[in-house]
Amino acid sequence: MRWKGGIRVKQKSKIKLRVKDKKNKKEKRTNCISQKGKEMAKETPSSTQAVNKAKGTAKIAKKGTAVSTHKTYTGVRFFLPNTLKLAKAPKYARSVKTALKVNGHLTNYQVISTPLTTEKAMKKMEDENTMVFIVHKRATKP
Repeated sequence: MRWKGGIRVKQKSKIKLRVKDKKNKKEKRTNCISQKGKEMAKETPSSTQAVNKAKGTAKIAKKGTAVSTHKTYTGVRFFLPNTLKLAKAPKYARSVKTALKVNGHLTNYQVISTPLTTEKAMKKMEDENTMVFIVHKRATKP
């Protein structure tokens, strides 16, 4: 691997082909592109396979393998990629409040909690004959 103008490039490599020589019973290394290697391949019993293999490797050597590129980042800030966010599906209720809540509606007993017992509320009860209660935050007038 080497760098070329901010892009990583794979270098082409020479591919060698091993061919067995019947006379000397030795393994010789030859360049798959050269004529000598093709002649050595013809002497072997599977000469067509060796020649085809040599041609294929020669193609790869000339053409080269896939070039992988890498973008060079010039900015300073790193932006976290947006990943998959799944909806919560708990196996059990973590608190009693969430376990008792049914579809977000209040029951009849949750609306009024306690009567208000301040001096002003007591005076209103005596004079105007009205009672004052403390109700739930989400309670609305029926």
